[in-house]
Amino acid sequence: MAGDTLNEPAGPAGRPSGAEVASALIREWFPDCLAAFLSGSVVRGDATATSDLDMVIIVDSEEAPYRDSRVFNGWPVELFVHTVRSCRDYFSSDVVRGMPTLPVMCIEAVVLKDVGGLAGRIQEEARALVDEGPVLLTSEEMHSQRYFLTDLLEDFKGSLDEAETLIIAAALATAAADLVLSHHRRWRGKGKWALRALERAEPGFAAELRAALSGFRSCGAKEPLITFTERVLELAGGRLFEGYRVAGRRPR
Repeated sequence: MAGDTLNEPAGPAGRPSGAEVASALIREWFPDCLAAFLSGSVVRGDATATSDLDMVIIVDSEEAPYRDSRVFNGWPVELFVHTVRSCRDYFSSDVVRGMPTLPVMCIEAVVLKDVGGLAGRIQEEARALVDEGPVLLTSEEMHSQRYFLTDLLEDFKGSLDEAETLIIAAALATAAADLVLSHHRRWRGKGKWALRALERAEPGFAAELRAALSGFRSCGAKEPLITFTERVLELAGGRLFEGYRVAGRRPR
């Protein structure tokens, strides 16, 4: 089972452990749930003092699916509440968008409740989806990523405002990571997960991106990030601007 041992950060004095809180929460708020998973940084072992508890709860209720943010026994908790059907629907939509958020949460999780082996079956389905990989992007989708990255690169090169340049640099790094991962048909991530996904799938590109961002942060050097982005664009077919055309939606 994933995450059999929990490496939790030191929290405020007297605060119970994440595993204790999660188990108590299930008993108090979801006593009739069919399956419950504790996932996230507490299970992975990279939690900080500000980490929350990520929990996936499977219920037989018409209220689900929903996401609920609470505080329970001193811990912030993110609840992802699903029926069996909605869980599978979200698995499928995550595959289409190339970001397996819910499947990975279930795979990495400690199982807190498992009625009739349901939690185990959900983890098996999640592993099968993740192992298969994301849906291959269409040529139009790849063209869109190339165009967006080309446009960001030109904005980054020409930007003179310090604050704006910082914002563009972050967007540029994320878009470049996305394009590398899409090109190799690997899972993508959002925000900090973009870099983590790149580190798992393409560690060489990830190391180069880290170095480029570090250089830009420390001394404002743009060139390493520009060079990295240009290499990514060449990998996927080169820059794209002239001739890029997308049909708009027609009014009904």
